[in-house]
Amino acid sequence: MTATFLLKNEDSKSKLLSHLAQFRLIPPQNCAVTFYPLHAIVSSQHSFALGSARTAW
Repeated sequence: MTATFLLKNEDSKSKLLSHLAQFRLIPPQNCAVTFYPLHAIVSSQHSFALGSARTAW
């Protein structure tokens, strides 16, 4: 599953990584994160955890 997370500023990158860790999504162990200037794309086989993280973001 792949989800897109909007980023508002440079601090958002570290906040996103800590947010994903709350749902036990830790790159590169069980997810992949690609950062772009305004958004990040997260891919993981753990679709329930990724969907929950996306909803909570």
